[in-house]
This record gives sequence, structure tokens and C-alpha cells, in this order.
Amino acid sequence: WSQFTWGTFNRKVVIDPRSLGQAKIMDIELLPRSYQFRILAQDYVWINIMTIYYPGWQVEVDSKPYRFQFEGSYGLDDLGLLTVGIDKGEHLVRIWWKETGFRKLANVMSLFSWLPVGYLILAKEPDKKRSS
Repeated sequence: WSQFTWGTFNRKVVIDPRSLGQAKIMDIELLPRSYQFRILAQDYVWINIMTIYYPGWQVEVDSKPYRFQFEGSYGLDDLGLLTVGIDKGEHLVRIWWKETGFRKLANVMSLFSWLPVGYLILAKEPDKKRSS
């Protein structure tokens, strides 16, 4: 449902322009499936993580699980970005993706479905040539 454009993701962590508060984002560490940064907020601010929501994203603020939203479901706009509301003060924010329980179950089921196929391939008797 996201209506992003290629220019949407110029920076990975930004203060939402609709936030009334001021903040400074520092020490950004970006990895393919995780982000970490410190923020010094003078007031309550919204931070946009320029990543489209997909089930499995987790957020911690100061090592505690933290609620986030993805904008498309709240009617703010239709980009579907991860958005985190941050209280006044200095905070360490960590965001990462991990597979959901359902995906883990599906992976295990896929693995076990290949076991009979592998057995059939390995246990197949070689064709015996007919002797005349």
C-alpha cells in the first residue's frame, strides 16, 4: 500500500516534519536488519524510520520494548513507514527485524517437507538393464 518514491529514503532516520518538538539524532548505526541511534529530544517528537513496515519489526527505547506505528494504518499518510514517538530527554533507540513465529513455523514445515523428497531421490534404486 506504500506510495513511496525513490527520494523517500535519502536518510534512514529523520524527525517527522509534523513534530512540534526539537531533537537531535546522533550516533546512527545502520545494518541491513537493524538500526540504533541516540536522540536528545527537547520535547516529545515523532521519528520516522525510513523503512516500510513488515511484520517482525521490533523497537526498544532505553532497552525496553516500545510501541511504534506504521503510518498507513493511522491515516497520517500512505508511506507505511515505521514511526516512533519519543519522550523528552536523551534516549537510546534500537530497531531490528526478526522473523515472526508464523514464519519460523513455515520454515520448519518447508524443511520437513523436503525430507521425504530427499529420501526418495537418494533411495531410488538404479535402473537395471534388461538382459536379453
